[in-house]
Amino acid sequence: MEKKNRLEYLDIARGIAMISIVLGHMGVRSFNRVVFTYHLPIFFIISGFFINTRDDNATFIKKKVKTLIIPYIIACIGVILSAVFMNLVFDDGAGILDVVKRWGVASLYGAGDSYTEPFKVQGIGAVWFLLATFWAVIILKLLLKANKWVRIAVVFALFYLGMWTRDKFFWFPLSIQAGFTALLFLYIGYLLRESKDLLPIIPKEIAVFGTVFALVVWLQFIKNFQSFWLVHSDIGRGFVDIFGSLCGCLIIVLLSMLIERKVKFLRVPLAFFGKNSLIFLIAHIIELDTFRWWSLLDKIFPEGLPQKYYVPAVIVLKFIFIITFTVIFSNINPVRRLLGMPALEKRKGKKEE
Repeated sequence: MEKKNRLEYLDIARGIAMISIVLGHMGVRSFNRVVFTYHLPIFFIISGFFINTRDDNATFIKKKVKTLIIPYIIACIGVILSAVFMNLVFDDGAGILDVVKRWGVASLYGAGDSYTEPFKVQGIGAVWFLLATFWAVIILKLLLKANKWVRIAVVFALFYLGMWTRDKFFWFPLSIQAGFTALLFLYIGYLLRESKDLLPIIPKEIAVFGTVFALVVWLQFIKNFQSFWLVHSDIGRGFVDIFGSLCGCLIIVLLSMLIERKVKFLRVPLAFFGKNSLIFLIAHIIELDTFRWWSLLDKIFPEGLPQKYYVPAVIVLKFIFIITFTVIFSNINPVRRLLGMPALEKRKGKKEE
């Protein structure tokens, strides 16, 4: 059972971000220039906002292994099993050992994307986010015991170290550089939490002006988008784009608050996706890495499908699979416990009078 004091608009924001992640992996430039400006930063900021400051470090790390590393391992196992199944269906099992090796090595290396220099690396895909979040939250938790000036210095130092090592060396295993980049956004989320009592007393005129200003900055970021790939620790034009991203995240959160209050038909599904974003992500990485949507469409439409309909058809098929997968597994308590999610309590019937 969900806690009554849960901030539903943040679940809605997560839901919007999860849908945006799927669209961003379609390889459509018009999608990417919008969704890449906010979809991952908003997750990192929310993670920083809710970072647990009460647990000791050992307990905190154990919890994060349970909620981030174990789900990563489960997602990788799902990818390998799905890849084997697809190989059996489409290739009659030819090269099945190479398939297992390919995705097994990708799982162990934990890179979000594939690389060829200085050596070949097969990317595991979107679940790099879980590894990056793990490194970022652990580092931030350790830094909370440090002097605030030391904390600020280390956050910026690691942020630049992630980008510098990417350019000068190579992409390290387990997405640690992406974790250094994510740390900055987590820290921003933590600072927002520390100053949350100030937000309600902001004068309305300042709030309206700030919202319009943020919207304009975000739209300019989208218009002039060059690159903002946190999976590569690539922040495009630097802090100009980071500011644009923060403005985009603000607009998405404000939109989520509006949906929570006024748009019930969107509030319920988006909040559901947000609350179950981990399962949603696992479903997405399985289909993204292994499903052969184009071959499936060719089987569904043997006479051919006009090229302009392929992308919309794939989007529909993706969301049918992801939503079905999420609905089913989010209601299975052993799965939820395995992923470190709270179990659903059985609803008790009304007592007879």
